[in-house]
Amino acid sequence: MKKKYRIFSTIPPLIIMCVIFYFSHQEAAASSRLSGGIIENIFSLNEKIFSLELPIEERNHWLELLETLIRKAAHMTEYGILAIALSYSFYVYGKRGRSLILWSEVIAVLYAATDEFHQLFVPGRSGQVTDVLIDGSGALIGCILFYFISKKFRKVSN
Repeated sequence: MKKKYRIFSTIPPLIIMCVIFYFSHQEAAASSRLSGGIIENIFSLNEKIFSLELPIEERNHWLELLETLIRKAAHMTEYGILAIALSYSFYVYGKRGRSLILWSEVIAVLYAATDEFHQLFVPGRSGQVTDVLIDGSGALIGCILFYFISKKFRKVSN
C-alpha cells in the first residue's frame, strides 16, 4: 500500500469501535430485548423441531444460560474482529510478529476497559472486569489468527 493511503487502514478499527460503543450505550432493557428475542425465537424453533415440552422453570433456566453464552460469545467475536482490524492497520504501518500482536491486544483491551467504564453510566448496565477478560480473550484470538494468516500470505508472496 502506498504511504499516502496507509491512513485509510485506520478507518475499519474506528468503525468497529463506534459499533461497539453504540451497542454498549443501549440501556439494559433494550439490549436484553434484542438478544433475548433472538434466543427466544431460536429456542422456540428447536422446541417445535424436536418436540420438546419443558417445564417453565427449566425452560427459563435454559433461555437464561443460552443468552449468557451467546452474549459472551458475541463479546469475544466483536473484539476478535476489532483486533484483526487493528492488526491489519499495524501491519500496513510495518509492525510484524510479537510487536503486532502486542500493540493490537493492548489497544483492544484498553478499549474494552473504557467500554466497561462507559457502561457504568448507562441505565441498567454495569462494568464488569470479567467482560474485559472475555473481550481480551477474543482480541487475542483475533491477533493470533491475523498473525498466522499474514505469515502464510508473506510466504506465498515471496
